[in-house]
Amino acid sequence: MKKEFLAAGFWLLFSAYTSLEALRLGLGNGNKPGPGFFPFGAAIAIGIIALSRLLRARGETPSTNMAGGSVTNETNKAPRSKAPRYLCEILRSPSTLLRQGCGGFSSPSSSQQAARYSAKENKILWAVGGLLAYALFLESLGFLLCTFILNALFLKAVAGRSWLTTLSFALSVALAAHLIFNVALRAQLPSGILTF
Repeated sequence: MKKEFLAAGFWLLFSAYTSLEALRLGLGNGNKPGPGFFPFGAAIAIGIIALSRLLRARGETPSTNMAGGSVTNETNKAPRSKAPRYLCEILRSPSTLLRQGCGGFSSPSSSQQAARYSAKENKILWAVGGLLAYALFLESLGFLLCTFILNALFLKAVAGRSWLTTLSFALSVALAAHLIFNVALRAQLPSGILTF
């Protein structure tokens, strides 16, 4: 619970700092947003999420009764979740329901958990690496090509879709983004090696 407080507190402070810096950049006016408009909105969203997590973590602490004593269960631990164990397991891993049926849920072995967590960590690394590569190569490769590659990476490496689905969806998203931002809104996005 202390970790939850620290994490939520960090993101709340980060949100406050980022929103102040975004205000310094300027928010612009109604029809012409300034350079701080998007960072300010993102910082406010992060702050709302962090505040809700902080309040949720605060609500998980043992409450006190009228006599001033702490209300806990018989083993002096924090109260357990009211949701049945199998429901928590389904929410954590829907594939468990398919593997084990609707009967009793046994906790997965440590090797199964390690494989599940390493797969999740790999997906996170692919996502973060893809976003960093997008930011690094946006100027040189251009918006259209970088958007196509990023969407293809997300669909194939993170979501595990087929090649046909990956390529067709990534191409349609990249073309739609190009039509919306470059053609309709006439935004000055980098064209890179594709000059159209």
